Amino acid sequence: MIANDDLVLISVLVLCSLYLWDTLNRAPFVKGAVEVVTATTTVDTVTPAKRTKSKEEGNSAVKSSRASTTSLSTSNTGNVDGSESSSPAPTSPMTSASTSNRSVVLPYLPGCEPDGPAAKEMIAKYPNTKLEDIVRYLVARKGNVQAASDMLEKCDAWRAANFPLKRSLLKDVYKSKVMFYHGTARDGTPVIYFRGGLYDKNLASAEVHCLGAAHCIDEALARATTINVTVLVDTSTVEGGINAPADMNFIKAFVAVLSDNYPERLKRLVLYPFPWWGRTIWSMVSVFLDKRTQEKVVLLSGGQGIHDPPPKELFDYVDAREIPVCCGGTDKSAIVDMAASLPE
Repeated sequence: MIANDDLVLISVLVLCSLYLWDTLNRAPFVKGAVEVVTATTTVDTVTPAKRTKSKEEGNSAVKSSRASTTSLSTSNTGNVDGSESSSPAPTSPMTSASTSNRSVVLPYLPGCEPDGPAAKEMIAKYPNTKLEDIVRYLVARKGNVQAASDMLEKCDAWRAANFPLKRSLLKDVYKSKVMFYHGTARDGTPVIYFRGGLYDKNLASAEVHCLGAAHCIDEALARATTINVTVLVDTSTVEGGINAPADMNFIKAFVAVLSDNYPERLKRLVLYPFPWWGRTIWSMVSVFLDKRTQEKVVLLSGGQGIHDPPPKELFDYVDAREIPVCCGGTDKSAIVDMAASLPE
């Protein structure tokens, strides 16, 4: 079985696990990208209660949502993943005035246009949900409004059950610096690091580690000008790290949590160093994936020793000056204290 959500790619490859290939993403093919200028960069933390407005409020919010979109144009310069494309996305007539805006490139799939009937139907149902999020859920469910609605509501329920997160819950997960966000990739997306050699299942359960990863994504996106993230998975041996085999409980939990709650968030996953025998497995799996999904995954060969440098190709995706020294870059600035960003 091949799952539909692109963050499954992260969960499959994280910790250099090559044992869960049947869960790999099969994302819809994108022929173009839609650029949206919105008025906020905050992460959507709308609760289920806030979504369920009265019909009158809903109709008013639909008008407000349309008015708050400064411009909605198309980009025919390439796909959402940055590759060249000869098929432009359809244009949209939605325009109005606003200030303090950011430009957001949305994934495009026929039937999921931001000004299309499916998006309008979802805006009417969820007037407090940002347009970019509605499009993400629609694309993840290939334009099926009911399926996208179910996915969105399940995400709301998951957030209501687990958030806000507390520092006491995640402090043990973060103290080893197993995961954190730091800097930006060359394409402008925030970079999230996962260092497999530092993962210690004795510090916290797999489920708690998953919530830690979710918080990393939320924090990175809250400070970003994009709706996607780049993930660097470092599988090399870490001096002083536990360097344990992959924890299948974590990987399975990661699949279950993130694939359902972060659709269309992955811009690129770079896994390094990747063993030669893994490429054989990847070559067999990748034939079942569309070209766009394949292009999201970058596998880099290299030495796995403590003192081995990262593959030089890594710097094609993230400048060495943006990568912390502990991960093979030249940035000497401190790693963010993820636990400090949480309330007591």
